[in-house]
Amino acid sequence: TALAGYRRAYAQGRLPVVRRRHTELREIRLELARVIGRIRAEAREAANLVCPQPDTLETLQARLEADEALVLFALLPRRVLALVATPTEARLVELGFRRSLERELKNLRFHDVEAPTAEAVAALRGRLITPLALPARVKRVLVSPMGSLGLVPLTLLLPRHEIVYVPSGTTYGLLHRDRSLRGSGILGVGDPDYRLRDASRRRLPGGMDPRSLAPLPATRAEVEAIADIKLLGPAATVAGFSKALAARKRWRAVHLACHGLLRQDAPMASALALTVEADSDGVLTALDLLQMRVPADLVVLSACDSARGHVYDIEGVVGLA
Repeated sequence: TALAGYRRAYAQGRLPVVRRRHTELREIRLELARVIGRIRAEAREAANLVCPQPDTLETLQARLEADEALVLFALLPRRVLALVATPTEARLVELGFRRSLERELKNLRFHDVEAPTAEAVAALRGRLITPLALPARVKRVLVSPMGSLGLVPLTLLLPRHEIVYVPSGTTYGLLHRDRSLRGSGILGVGDPDYRLRDASRRRLPGGMDPRSLAPLPATRAEVEAIADIKLLGPAATVAGFSKALAARKRWRAVHLACHGLLRQDAPMASALALTVEADSDGVLTALDLLQMRVPADLVVLSACDSARGHVYDIEGVVGLA
């Protein structure tokens, strides 16, 4: 608000207001610096994730394995760039004009069975992947996309590589300090019960009535086929999921097979729909997940729309993933 007021006053040439707003901004920035300092002093690990100090390029390279590459995409106002780093080299690659790339991305209409998907994928591969000239030894690609590039299905463009999406090279290092740590067992949640148990007419994100969600019986078979601990039907509740998570120090995998609910206007309200209870609408939102501890090597969101969200230029796609 203070910044918007400063810009408005500056554009209008109201110097007394500009000075006052400038003073307010300076005080706000000082207070923000004090808060960040307090976080760093009192919760160092959380501070590293929320307000990380960027690693140097040399540090990022030292973290990579011999068969890994880190690709950081950047959408500039006019052009698209990529930083390609391996343990032994790093280079910037120009990928052409942003406007033409965004036109090509619109051609990837995967919801339309009549769309020329193969041609669009081939064109995008030539535009985004071929210029990267990844060494033959690279088997695993760590990708930090920006803006609408977060919606690009890189597993289609690089079918012979393992693709890992990371917020940034620095954050990847914070989350993978001990790569030898391994969990055990698979926790599966599936076939949620969406029937209402009271007359409160609970509403899901976007005003959706839980009764409008179709049953997903195939997700029961999915969970039964892969999980050691199974939360199915009436047991597939938010409370049951939270309790089961805490029953083991670390899981090998957590598998959620349910409806996914997308909120483009409020991405952190995007949700996984679990079993409805008298005191719970069964909604597990992206914000809820951020506030939970999910100790697992792998989490699978076997739910529609779980890879989509609101596109921000810097953060990329913000939603459940």
